[in-house]
Amino acid sequence: MRQASATRSVGAPLVSLVVMSYNQAEFIAETVAGALAQDYPNLEIVFSDDGSGDDTFALIERAVAGYAGKHAIRLNRNTPNMGFIGHLNHIFSLCRGELIVYNAGDDISLPTRVSRLMTVAQENPELLLIHSDAFEIDAAGARTGAINSRRDALDAMPLSRAATAMGLCTGATCAWRPEVMTRFGPIVEEPTFDDLIFCFRALMTGGVVHVPEPLIEYRVGVGLSNMESLRDLPLDAMEARTQRLLKKLDLRSATLRQRLRDCRTIGAAELESVVAQELATVDYGIRLLREPGFDRWSRLRSLGALRESLRVRTRLRKKLSARN
Repeated sequence: MRQASATRSVGAPLVSLVVMSYNQAEFIAETVAGALAQDYPNLEIVFSDDGSGDDTFALIERAVAGYAGKHAIRLNRNTPNMGFIGHLNHIFSLCRGELIVYNAGDDISLPTRVSRLMTVAQENPELLLIHSDAFEIDAAGARTGAINSRRDALDAMPLSRAATAMGLCTGATCAWRPEVMTRFGPIVEEPTFDDLIFCFRALMTGGVVHVPEPLIEYRVGVGLSNMESLRDLPLDAMEARTQRLLKKLDLRSATLRQRLRDCRTIGAAELESVVAQELATVDYGIRLLREPGFDRWSRLRSLGALRESLRVRTRLRKKLSARN
């Protein structure tokens, strides 16, 4: 970890803006420029690269060389690559701020982003996560005209539904208090993503707060936002569709396993039961796809087992035959 000193503003709490990058040389210059343009007066910017195989880290070094602005600049490069979850766990040991603002290496923070998020965080000191709206941009950086917002979806979602949902807040827009990690411990399950875990942790411990304005340009169609869909494959490509569905179910299973751990950590017994039941169903579906004959006899042991087998099989068939 390398760092440069900067003048501190008396009275403003320290905030960490962390830029997590990996093989994003095509976009990183705009991301760095957006980070450096923040108007918050007491900010450390942690540029943390996960061992990119391209020029991403060299471009970061070049962009901040000779920086003489008011922000503290810190550089970190993981060697070897930690993977997304390992990197996510690690950045909490690198950041010293009272609030950690997340910035993916292909997204662009608007100049007031940190200030607005910190203002709302100070107004809601008990909440562990703050999220905002976002302008969606394409791979070339042009705004698509769409605004990404999860406010209405989360406002209408009961906690029992959030426990099994795979769409909570948009991670690219989020800021977290360090307690979202220290209170629960590191994420141990892969594959999963920050928004799927941190948003649920925050909801369990008091809720999240939303800033109803776009504070970041969120690049869609590339990187983590480019999730593979079954709709991209023809209906007769059954093996490819099965493997893609398995990948999605593996993500769901890992997410539910981590949520189950987190429920147990804080003693949320009712939510633990909801998550455990859904996890059992998902893992049953994974086994059906990977080992088609495994339940041939076990499903006949009881009427309940037969009903569950039929229910899960019907659900899988619908997913595999869906056109959208």
